[in-house]
Amino acid sequence: FFMLKDLFKTPICLLSYVFYIIWMWNLSKCTCMWVPFGWYCSGFFFINVYLEINIINELIIITTLESTVNNLVKEIEQLKLKSEDLENRSKRCNIRITGIPEGAEGIHPTSFIESCLGEIFGTDAFPRALTVDRAHRVAIQRRQGGTPRPFIACIHHFQMKQRIMQLAREKSPLSYRGSEIHIYADYSAEVAKKRSAFTPVKVQLRAAGYRFSLLFPAKLRVIVDGTRHEFNSPTEAATFLENDRQSTG
Repeated sequence: FFMLKDLFKTPICLLSYVFYIIWMWNLSKCTCMWVPFGWYCSGFFFINVYLEINIINELIIITTLESTVNNLVKEIEQLKLKSEDLENRSKRCNIRITGIPEGAEGIHPTSFIESCLGEIFGTDAFPRALTVDRAHRVAIQRRQGGTPRPFIACIHHFQMKQRIMQLAREKSPLSYRGSEIHIYADYSAEVAKKRSAFTPVKVQLRAAGYRFSLLFPAKLRVIVDGTRHEFNSPTEAATFLENDRQSTG
């Protein structure tokens, strides 16, 4: 773990070695008055050698641990991305419905969502019979008189889920028996957070009359004069909007 030259990197260890040489020289001369001093210098030298060796070994261990920790951090990030990807894939047939009054579903939420979607869009809007595998409200605590809890519904066919999202955009705003509702795709918490960060700039784009769409997982696409512009962060999109306003204004 060490080399002899590493023992002379510090002044203390080098000085101890000098004292050790002096002791050895005096011992060879048999000068009795220098013998106790030589013993002290020799002990001091070997103690420092021992400490230097341990310091070098500890530095090697620390360096190894740092490398291990860095590798583990990278592996955790990769596993996090993989876990998030798997979660979103498991939700690809899910939709999230907000605004449906509490208790309207009765004791059969799955069949209720089937009839609810048929009533909102019309049964003839779908190429085949709509099948919902399962449906439930989000398990969050609801305050008395507060906003109704959202519904999560798993549509059996992915193509039907895409058709629902298309109809929701085309027929917006939506209502169900006097209550305004909204239908969104269901994403993981991390992706939903990233997508919600674009809400302010989307409001500005809509008010300014720009065509845009939010791609998965969180990329904003803006079409200006037939040219597509894509942004990975709300800041980039806001800067582009401001510059485009100045150039056209």
